[in-house]
Amino acid sequence: EARKSCYQQLDCKETECCCKEAFSSKAYCKNKLRFREKCIDGEYINGIYELKCPCYGDLKCTKSIDSSGKEFIGGIAICLPTHYRPEEMNEQKSYNNEKAVF
Repeated sequence: EARKSCYQQLDCKETECCCKEAFSSKAYCKNKLRFREKCIDGEYINGIYELKCPCYGDLKCTKSIDSSGKEFIGGIAICLPTHYRPEEMNEQKSYNNEKAVF
């Protein structure tokens, strides 16, 4: 399926964002990130995200946290619910954006 080019958020579906790829001047509609997907707090410039879309819905980009609630030094960030508790990290819960259809 061909990628849809975009110039602003309104060009994309609610479950997508307008995102520019590395070393490219073109932007495309890409899926917003889902539960436990790796994320970055990317820049948002002139209606276009740089490199990666943000997390979908009420998920937020959260650095890796250990069971005591401390961030791992150099840990990766992943999309987690805003009401996330560190002990949930190893549980198999379904936070796969029930509202979203991918």
